[in-house]
Parts: sequence; structure tokens; C-alpha cells
Amino acid sequence: LNGKLETKEIQVTHPPTADFVFEESYNLPTLESIENHIKEKKHLPEIASAKEMKQNGINVGNFQIQLLQKIEELTLYTIQQEKKLEAQKGELVIYKIQLKQQAKEIHVLKDLVKKVLKENKL
Repeated sequence: LNGKLETKEIQVTHPPTADFVFEESYNLPTLESIENHIKEKKHLPEIASAKEMKQNGINVGNFQIQLLQKIEELTLYTIQQEKKLEAQKGELVIYKIQLKQQAKEIHVLKDLVKKVLKENKL
């Protein structure tokens, strides 16, 4: 077939999966390594370049697995970022409490300085 293929549904009997991304042994790439790959090669790691796709076509089943893998990796990155944000929120609460305490101490010290200066003028 060399042209348009139209259908209402395609059922794959051996569904592709990328659940290996959620295994403890999976080595999730760092965002820095992904950024470097994109800068150097202008496409995502493990995904064929546009040039390669144009030259060789794509295996739709394998491509679906690769796309699912990237979605699952993005989900893991999002979870990591959410955990970092929650930790930072906790730190901010602690800093806010410390700042309030320091402001109270500064106020007390200012009052003491005023009192000492007033007593020394007499």
C-alpha cells in the first residue's frame, strides 16, 4: 500500500509496553544527559531522527513503545520534581518561623538599645 490507509480501529494482539521504566533497576536518564543529547543530535535519545524516519520509515508498534517509554519517564521526572517542591515548601516554612523569631529578637534588642541610650543621656 502506497497511500492513505483509513480505518476505525486497529487491535494489536500483542500490546506494546514500556513498563520496564518503573522497575527499580531502570536507570532513568538525567535531564542533563537528555539536554546534552538534544543539543548535539537534535532529537530525543532512543527516538529516530526525522531524517532516519524519512529514509527508513518507522515501525508503528516499536514507535508506540518508545513514545510510551518517554511518557513514563516524564511521569517519573514529574514525581521527582513534586517531591523536591514539597521539601522546599517545608524548608520555607522553617525559614519563615526563623525569620519571625529573628524579627522579634531584633525588636527586643532595639528597645534595649533605646533604653540604654536614654539612661546614658541622663
